[in-house]
Amino acid sequence: MIKTTALLTVLGLTAATQADILITEVMYDNAGGNEHEYIELYNNGVTTIDLTGYTISDDPAQDTPHTYTLTSGSIEPGGTAVLVRIDTARLIENYENAWGASINWIEVPTWPTYTNGGDVVVLTDPASNVVASVAYGAGVGFPASNDSASIYMLDVDAVNPYDASNWALSQDGVDGAHYGNSPRTADIGSPGVIPEPASLALMGLGAAAMIRRR
Repeated sequence: MIKTTALLTVLGLTAATQADILITEVMYDNAGGNEHEYIELYNNGVTTIDLTGYTISDDPAQDTPHTYTLTSGSIEPGGTAVLVRIDTARLIENYENAWGASINWIEVPTWPTYTNGGDVVVLTDPASNVVASVAYGAGVGFPASNDSASIYMLDVDAVNPYDASNWALSQDGVDGAHYGNSPRTADIGSPGVIPEPASLALMGLGAAAMIRRR
């Protein structure tokens, strides 16, 4: 996990213009019929965020959008939380077995309906302010779903992180993505893993160049 804000602070830079919470990965088109969807959140701020009272929902333009208000959970600075669809058929153990028990999983028993053709993932705070929202779909430039892989944010420090050009389809072995273990062996994703921001990668190249010149 790259702790972006902490590293930027050490380097004398600021991340004050970035949102504190970002939606960084959406698994909405699993293999086998949308069985185990999830949404990854990333804390790009400098303090721990209590998620109690935050609400996750789908397209607010629907006549009856589906929503669920979290009753617990938090995200440390530079950390992630992964919201997962839980019911009698989708147990937390399934996610832990598939992707790892050390991930900061948050159970959502009333899961919004995220359609494969395009939808909106919305996160609001306890005061009903929209703090993060991504409107995905191939028709608006996002990667087309393929009944297997999640979509994820390439650079959390991008000027417009929710622009379609800043999102990609997960590929095995790229940016920490991999096939899940049983029972999700046909799914590809990287829940709990954030790609290194482009700004830090450039800094690393610059530092390496300075070392070579010495």
